[in-house]
Amino acid sequence: MRTKLFCLTAWFSLACASGAAVAQTQTAGDAAAPEAASAGSLLSDPCSDDLGALTGDWNGVRARLAKDQGVAFCLQEQSEGWANLAGGVRRGAVYTGLTTASVKATDPFGLEGVTFMLSMFQMHGRGATANLTGNLQTIGNTEATRGFKLYNLWIEKALLGGDLTIRVGQEGANDEFMLAKSAASFINSSFGFPASMALSLPSGGPNYPLATPMVRVQYKVSPQIVAMAARLYIVRAPWVSLAGS
Repeated sequence: MRTKLFCLTAWFSLACASGAAVAQTQTAGDAAAPEAASAGSLLSDPCSDDLGALTGDWNGVRARLAKDQGVAFCLQEQSEGWANLAGGVRRGAVYTGLTTASVKATDPFGLEGVTFMLSMFQMHGRGATANLTGNLQTIGNTEATRGFKLYNLWIEKALLGGDLTIRVGQEGANDEFMLAKSAASFINSSFGFPASMALSLPSGGPNYPLATPMVRVQYKVSPQIVAMAARLYIVRAPWVSLAGS
């Protein structure tokens, strides 16, 4: 019997993104793209300039911070309600949520060509994968063990007029690799970090919700071609379950 799921997703951001909600039905192995802004895009860069502001410009405060200090800070909540209608381990409904707090600074303290990024996660609720379906790959792309996680913590330096950038710190492999822009419109976690690696590497590998130490070099060969290389270190954390609980 094929598992049939129903999902209601909503994400809200106080500082950067307009609130949105989307409902969809999904059969295991299939996914449909929502019409609203994708959850994947909000997770990868919650401080993106092309996203609207749910709480506005705070009477010019946010604009002045961005212009004078190069600082953007974001508080984002993504909530998902899942119901298993047939098949799987059991029928029922669960709720999962992900709160993201981020700070991004461009040219901080007058350091030209320097970008700093810090983000933290707070996962809450009960995952559909562990509690309803029992499959190996997580149903949603935000499912994880409940708790707090430091995710992004890196500093980047731009050289050669911005064509060459060097990033050092901590981030996930699918922040810049293994992720197609079009795939961010889907809720299912299969459109990103390979399931074979997530299931076989310690703690799921350098992937959400555990970023790892890394060094990344990027060079813009031409307006159409960008070359990237990175060294990410796998960190073993035996208490982590990607499917949540």
